[in-house]
Amino acid sequence: MQKEFIQFNKQIVLKYIYADSYNPCQPGQGNYMGLNPKFTYCILNYVEPAQQSDIDSMKKYFSDMNCLNQNVFPYNNLQYLSGNSCTTNNDITIKYTPSNQNTIIYGFYIYFIISVNMTSNQNLQSIIEINKVPYQSASGYYYAGYDQNYSFNVNGLLKQQQNVDSLTFKITPFNKNIEKQYQIYIQQIILYVQLCYINCQQCDENSVCLQCFSGYYYQQNTNQCLPCDSNQFVNQFNQCQSCDPACKTCNGPNPNNCLSCNIGLYYNQATKTCIICDPTCNTCDGPNPTNCLSCSPGFYYNQATKTCICDPTCKTCDGPNPTNCLSCSPGLYYNQTTKSCICDATCKTCDGLSQNNCLSCSSGLYYQQATSQCVKSCNKNQFPNELLQQCQACDNTCASCDGNNSNNCLSCYPNSFLYNKNCVNICPNGFQSNFTTLTCDPCQNYWSLQCNPCYANCKQCDQSQIQNEQCQTCYNETRQIDVSSNRCLCKNQNDQRNIFYQCSYENIAVIDAKLSSTSPQLSIDLGSPLMNIISNTPQSLCSQIFDEATLGILGLDSQCEINKNKILVNLSDSSTIMENNSINFLPNKLQFIDYTDTFINTFYRNITFQDSPGVPQLQFSYNHIENSCNSINITLYSIQNDAGRKFMSLNWTLNQIVGSISNEQQESIKEILLKASQNKNTSLIIDPKFLPPNINITIQFNYLLKINQTGTQ
Repeated sequence: MQKEFIQFNKQIVLKYIYADSYNPCQPGQGNYMGLNPKFTYCILNYVEPAQQSDIDSMKKYFSDMNCLNQNVFPYNNLQYLSGNSCTTNNDITIKYTPSNQNTIIYGFYIYFIISVNMTSNQNLQSIIEINKVPYQSASGYYYAGYDQNYSFNVNGLLKQQQNVDSLTFKITPFNKNIEKQYQIYIQQIILYVQLCYINCQQCDENSVCLQCFSGYYYQQNTNQCLPCDSNQFVNQFNQCQSCDPACKTCNGPNPNNCLSCNIGLYYNQATKTCIICDPTCNTCDGPNPTNCLSCSPGFYYNQATKTCICDPTCKTCDGPNPTNCLSCSPGLYYNQTTKSCICDATCKTCDGLSQNNCLSCSSGLYYQQATSQCVKSCNKNQFPNELLQQCQACDNTCASCDGNNSNNCLSCYPNSFLYNKNCVNICPNGFQSNFTTLTCDPCQNYWSLQCNPCYANCKQCDQSQIQNEQCQTCYNETRQIDVSSNRCLCKNQNDQRNIFYQCSYENIAVIDAKLSSTSPQLSIDLGSPLMNIISNTPQSLCSQIFDEATLGILGLDSQCEINKNKILVNLSDSSTIMENNSINFLPNKLQFIDYTDTFINTFYRNITFQDSPGVPQLQFSYNHIENSCNSINITLYSIQNDAGRKFMSLNWTLNQIVGSISNEQQESIKEILLKASQNKNTSLIIDPKFLPPNINITIQFNYLLKINQTGTQ
């Protein structure tokens, strides 16, 4: 089928070239000649041969039934609609009104073919009058059959933007300009209408309402004209707009445009606002809990006080007392018999009546989860969590604790020791394991082996690291861990000694003080080159760097010098310093060359060690047998392996006398020995007057050398 559109009276008109073609009519679907298929409906859809259902449908809209009978068209013997009075001089009237009176017709499309058994005449064209407005000429076309005895007339018309409440089509067949009356036959008639939404007085091609009927307003969310809801108002665009959520009714969109309030809100007439009621109130006449008019579910209304109340133990109730509960506040147990919500006195919340049904505890008690009890004190391997008010387990390394981490220990299990609130198997260097208290105690003699279980430069270690000279941690004031070797390296690269867990760095010095095994000299190694100190004499240098007590044991006439990283002290005979004596430097006197911006004020390992000189050898000269007329002479003439330091102390004692001797003589001998000891004499003379003949006397020489060696001869 071919078709073309032409203009007639500014309307789109469809012209069909072949009369036996037609469009199917399926309501709400298809592109109906320019109408919007979403809102277009098929009113008439008759195409020969006529069915009874077509006739029944057309009866609703045709003003008379003259042409609604099945008749045979003489030309082709097909069943068309016609009738005896269905003639060229009678108009055909079709009227359509939507079933809902508030439904407007936006546009329509009508199409029909009528035939007549007569000789063709192209000047005869049907007239269409729509709502009393005629359309003629180019809106319809007349055609003749092939033998000039068959004629038919085709009309198609699309009109939009009508916005009318009904349609009346009057069709004047062949313009009534035929001298002879002919019976007409209806071969096809189709009518589509596009409707606006109900209650819309005017709409566009997409059925968007442009104007609603009076009393109806455009709802944007549904694209319909409806009465405004109770919680809406009509805005300046004549549209329904929602009130503020607090308002039940309103005259504007804001919270202060309320006219009435939703349940649970109080209307303040002065401000036209809705104020929330107290949570206990369902309705109220004010914002306070004493303004209730009715209660939220589960509360009891006290009319005298206008309050909604329950006992604090009740969640819901039917009275104000603790025996009026219907359900319980969280954590309380409901006793259905007494209608009360209770717990054991120790429990704050519970799931039963006994002390073993606690869920949380009263003040001053702690929850023991294993037994569901509230206790005054937790088990030894637990701690009271004050925030949660619970007994919580200690870390499994702790015997007791004040927190749940491994660094919250207060005491330890056997074979582990408390250090910095950690339980360790090996105490750090500088601490000693106390097997009574199971603690790591600071050492007095922190250089002793008992106080240094790990390798010397470590702070802490485990058992497997001891043999490999490896560490877990370092004293970070002067050392840092080397992760590749697990060793503590000195931050001062000059100090490569591994004699102590600290090392010489900046203001800290580790001392290695040794008394010589061969000469009277004290060598003090500080591990890193020292700045020289200007002094008048070697003796004055000593007084510039040592405290008075140290100077006293070094001897006032001893001489000091700084040699690279050492301080050398040449000891005089007056020196009494010995192994295990402490030496103390004056703070802020010495400096390392690499750290000239700071003075040394902290000294570690300030104890004196003695290089072993070997076993001391003493030789005396005396006569084993002496004439009673002669004095006894005993003289020390040789001493070896004393590093040239001689005696710290000596003692002459009378050990034994065999033979007859008076008490006076014996006491005199003892006095001679006492004076020799006091004077540290290494030779002894006893006058013969104190020695009777024929006696055997034994004298013992006890000594302490300055190299810390003792002996008896």
